[in-house]
Amino acid sequence: MKVHIVCSKFPPEYAGAGLRIHNTYRRLAAAGAALRWKVLTNSVEFPGNASYSHDNVPVERIACRFHGLQESDWRQRLAQAWSIWLEAVQTLLRLAGRRYDLLHVFGMSASTAAAILWARLTNAALVI
Repeated sequence: MKVHIVCSKFPPEYAGAGLRIHNTYRRLAAAGAALRWKVLTNSVEFPGNASYSHDNVPVERIACRFHGLQESDWRQRLAQAWSIWLEAVQTLLRLAGRRYDLLHVFGMSASTAAAILWARLTNAALVI
């Protein structure tokens, strides 16, 4: 079974839920379940997109963050809206090009919202 995990944070960034989900899938695979999983995540701590491996699991990070403006500045709010939109679109494009049996979503970010929308539109198997 191919599982695609979409989450708001995943290691090396501190993510308690990410660690628990990762360990759950490792235990299931060790118990004999035929599982393969990939992770698509956002980040608060690390700016920029990246691909890396965590415990031999492929992880792809989407993080379009704009920094440097004051919190109350209208330009900062506009930049945040733009980065949320970019993260959601990048998530939809990545999910559209992949095959998986189950979409597992947790956390709260642009990517998780886009993944839930994608699963609803395509009638994909979804665990939230």
